[in-house]
Amino acid sequence: MSNPHSPDQAAARLARALHTNDELTPEEAAALLPEFILAERSGEDVDNNPAYAALLRHLDHNEASLRLYEQLSEDMDLLLDPAETLPVIDRTPPSFFSPPTPKGEHVLLQVLQGMVRRFRLTINMPRLAPALATLSGSQQALFAGTLTEVTGAPMLSLSTGHDHDGPWIRVLVRDTTGATRWQIRLVIGDETLSATTDERGLAHFTLPALPEASQVQMMCEEVRG
Repeated sequence: MSNPHSPDQAAARLARALHTNDELTPEEAAALLPEFILAERSGEDVDNNPAYAALLRHLDHNEASLRLYEQLSEDMDLLLDPAETLPVIDRTPPSFFSPPTPKGEHVLLQVLQGMVRRFRLTINMPRLAPALATLSGSQQALFAGTLTEVTGAPMLSLSTGHDHDGPWIRVLVRDTTGATRWQIRLVIGDETLSATTDERGLAHFTLPALPEASQVQMMCEEVRG
């Protein structure tokens, strides 16, 4: 999938489409895409990895899922590129969250049901600190996944890095329509930062200093109207 439009890749995709059956629903494929794209970005040979065989066969058959793959790939490019800092908005974080749900070794998700969608992600710092301590220009993906626990199953991605302005965190939240904006609040030790996503679903945070806290909490609330 590293060059899906090359003649060799196109021929391989056509051969798979003619000789295989589709094993995934569009919803199942959408849940697998973030991990697939991260593996692709890391240089893994996803075309020859059996773990992604069913997804590749599905993308050969389903044009809508292929378009979603292309959109999420573009979103990941956007997430890892420099962005203009957004205005700070001071809002009270939501409370009364559901019990946490593991989303990986270092990530916990909590969801609050109500008139608007709200959720909180807690990320342990051992995964975050090495990226923030590196040289200018470096970056690292912290989390990428489809939040099936949240109504509408938004796709969430976080990355971190360090440039001439210091350490930063970027958050990308996208619905299928891409029309919803989110108010995002980061709590890192004694520091609290807040911003709303732009029309692309992106929020960018420049951190005042390398954090010493053991965790980062990110609270997201849907912005209506």
